[in-house]
Amino acid sequence: MSELNSDRLEFWNDRSLMGWAAGSNDVNLKRIEVNAIASLIPESGSILDAGCGNAWTILELASKRTGAKFVGFDYSEGMVVEGRKLLEDRRLNN
Repeated sequence: MSELNSDRLEFWNDRSLMGWAAGSNDVNLKRIEVNAIASLIPESGSILDAGCGNAWTILELASKRTGAKFVGFDYSEGMVVEGRKLLEDRRLNN
């Protein structure tokens, strides 16, 4: 892995510990984003979030569109670990 990629991965792994703020510190912007995206998702759709970070956004969307199926992945192991914790806390099955 190149030094740049290693530095980038380290940045996101470190940031993964910031909870809901891991991707952005702006909670109002996050709510606007989630509401805008949710308005475009059909109740029975299938959604892939490539680079989902700690899954905060995809979990918010899944709670709004309970009939839709969601899959997310990220290359940062720290983000994946934190996303799994958030999923366990939310107890969503979609």
